[in-house]
Amino acid sequence: MNRVSVRRNTFVLFGVVLLAALFVGDVFAVAFADAASSRYQVAKKKKDKKEDTQPSVAPDTSVQTAAPAASTSSKSELDIRMESLANQIAKNFTGGGKIKIAVFNFVDLHGNTSQLGMFIAEELITRLFQCGSFEVVERRLIDKVLEEQKLSTTGLLDADTAQKIGSVLGVKAIVTGTVTDLESAVKVNARIISADTGTVTAAAGETINKDNDVSKLLAALRPAQTAAADSIKPDASAISSKTSPASAQQPVEPKLSSGTFFSEDFSTVTNGYIPAGWVGGDTFVVADSQKRPGTKALSTATPGPHAFVIQNIPFPDDWVWEVQMRLLVSCCDPVTFDLGDLSVGFHTNGDSWLQKSLFQWDDNALCNQIVVYTIEKKGDVFRVMINGKQFSMVRIPGFKKPSSFRFGFKENGQNACGIYKIEGRPL
Repeated sequence: MNRVSVRRNTFVLFGVVLLAALFVGDVFAVAFADAASSRYQVAKKKKDKKEDTQPSVAPDTSVQTAAPAASTSSKSELDIRMESLANQIAKNFTGGGKIKIAVFNFVDLHGNTSQLGMFIAEELITRLFQCGSFEVVERRLIDKVLEEQKLSTTGLLDADTAQKIGSVLGVKAIVTGTVTDLESAVKVNARIISADTGTVTAAAGETINKDNDVSKLLAALRPAQTAAADSIKPDASAISSKTSPASAQQPVEPKLSSGTFFSEDFSTVTNGYIPAGWVGGDTFVVADSQKRPGTKALSTATPGPHAFVIQNIPFPDDWVWEVQMRLLVSCCDPVTFDLGDLSVGFHTNGDSWLQKSLFQWDDNALCNQIVVYTIEKKGDVFRVMINGKQFSMVRIPGFKKPSSFRFGFKENGQNACGIYKIEGRPL
């Protein structure tokens, strides 16, 4: 073999080895890449699994904006309702500078104070003070004034007492109210009473769902040794003409005029309350009448629907039932009178009715005027009259004698009506 042939064979062999080396390198590179990819996928799966089982950590900016939301969601039902009630009350005060007020315990419809009523008062004191618009009188100072002025804490507040306390404490208004136990909730109605006039100038209300905490507070009466300032009333020796504290705890029989079997003109009812023994009426308060100075009226103080029931009325066989009332707005819903099984509706913008008999009446001239609504029963015949004018008459054989009267309407606005007198007379 000559020198040229050897050199050529050597180059060929070197080329074959080089190609083999490149092929093997590619194989190892692919294998290494596959292995690395597999290790990455396994590691990623482990990381994802770990993140799923642990809470994520948000950036600093996310944490700062989420904190208030967490705080809001942690508020209880009671906290939310108390905040709303305080805001409603605060909105009823206008003018510059701080307003000096006193807050009294909230009571039930019979004047009793529960720990819930005390709690509501304390919450309002704190929240109204924190809003920066009020100077709230310290509770211990109120107790001292009550003791010095010989005022008893019976759960009731009349105009004379409100003015007297306002003068001594130097407050512009007194905040008080009622707590009514409903089946699954508690209705809280607040009244703002002018210390100058003793009249209710504004109102606010909230409905609180009854959880365990609310139920416990509601069931626990105020301890006798903590006679904190209530909505109060002078003792009997100071105002002998007023209803005594003892009688205020029990339903009071309405005073009867001559020839009546029922009569109520609200003259003996404490401002801010309703007659004792009536069922419902949470949206109503008795206040001094501006339409008839020197008299009182039962008015709607908070948004509706509105209703109350008077029970155990001794209806005779034949009778006349009259309600003196003023509609302050043209109601979109009918005002209903239910006397036992008898239903009467007065609708200023639609069909009125006596049982199932419909009738129309024009309220344009009567809106905002005191109107006498009369229902008369004589034998089987029933008549409806408005200011003495008959609008409907029906015959109802076998009518069962009633023993109750229900008044109601769904109008949502407050100050929607005023009732001046309810009277039943035998025929």
